[in-house]
Parts: sequence; C-alpha cells; structure tokens
Amino acid sequence: MKDDKREEILKIVKNFRGQAVTVEAIREFCETNKIEFVTLGDLEDYTVQYEQDLKVSKMVPEILKELTNIQYLPEFETGENRKKMQKVNDDVRIKIAKLIEEYDLRYDLVTGSLDELAGNISGLLKMSANTIFNKAISMMVYITKEKLGGDITTGKIKDFAEQMYKNKAIELDKKEKEG
Repeated sequence: MKDDKREEILKIVKNFRGQAVTVEAIREFCETNKIEFVTLGDLEDYTVQYEQDLKVSKMVPEILKELTNIQYLPEFETGENRKKMQKVNDDVRIKIAKLIEEYDLRYDLVTGSLDELAGNISGLLKMSANTIFNKAISMMVYITKEKLGGDITTGKIKDFAEQMYKNKAIELDKKEKEG
C-alpha cells in the first residue's frame, strides 16, 4: 500500500473510530475529503488493524526489554550451564506471551504482528552482519588493489586465486614430505 493511501485510510479511521457508522456517513466523508470510498467492512478491518497497531507499538519497548535477557547458546556449551541458559530463554518466551495477554491483542492478529516485529529484528541483525561483511570486502579490495595494482578485474582475481592455490598445494606437499 502506498503512503498516500495509508494517509487516507488513517484519516477515515480516526474520524469514525469509536462511533456507530453508516455507509452514507463514510461516503459523505470520503467525497468531502476527496478520498477513495471504503466499505463499512473495510473500515471495520482498518480500525481493527489500527487498534492492534497501537497496542503492539506500546508493547514493543517491553518486548525489547525482555529480549535483553536472551542467552546466546554457544555451540559447544553443555550440561547444566546449557540447561540454565535454555531456561532463561524459555522464561523470556513466557514473559513475552504474558505481555501479549496483558495488552489484550486480538488472537487472529498476534502471529502477523509478532512476525512483523521478528522480521524487523531479524532483518536488522542480518543487515548488521552484512555491514561487517561489506567492510571486510572493502578492506580486501583495498589490499588487493595495493598488491595487484590498478582496477580489480575478474581475470586478475582468477590469476591471483590460481597462484594462491598453487602456492598452498606446494606448501602442503612440503609439509607432507617433512612429516
């Protein structure tokens, strides 16, 4: 949905929120404000989403606060310590579920709302990793330009990689003969 459409819908929702509404009232409001007409059913759906969004927006800081307690589980963590860490993470899940109940979210919209939030958090983490990866690539490009000179081309990369692999094979061969 485009922003101008969102603005129009928000204007309609805010105007009729909490009121008994007729199709005629919606039509008159839309014509007066030069807004595309929405049906009574659409207005109800938009209002439900608006109310849900308000609740979720208020709840997000509390969810994020709970998420600060998450324990990273190292791959090789074992035993009681791993169980304790998993318990902490499970407690976070339960506290977030309780927040959802406290904010009285609509059951049929919970998954969509939290999937949206999870997607945002996941996306930010992935973009952070990509930022670091891109910095590393930039550094490698700089070093490669210094070593190979001039513009980096796929041909130069191929030649350099082939030479690198040959050198590595020679090195491994030497170690094998020595050992």
